[in-house]
Amino acid sequence: MVTTSHEWIARFCVKVLRLAPELSVTTAVRWAVSGFPYCGDIEPEAAAEMRVVATLMQREEQPSSYLRRLFNGDPRQAA
Repeated sequence: MVTTSHEWIARFCVKVLRLAPELSVTTAVRWAVSGFPYCGDIEPEAAAEMRVVATLMQREEQPSSYLRRLFNGDPRQAA
């Protein structure tokens, strides 16, 4: 359970940067701060996963490598 907004934002940023290391820290923080009012009631790692996948889909990039990392390389978990 997250106890403060600062902890939520920090955990969100860590997860974003693990899933998409090419993103800047500034981008991760911006996403976390803007997303907290809307999804601060869910675990920050889950919110970060949703944001990364949604952004990749919007960019029409191939998210397969990110999804493999997200699901620990087990394609059965993605189904």
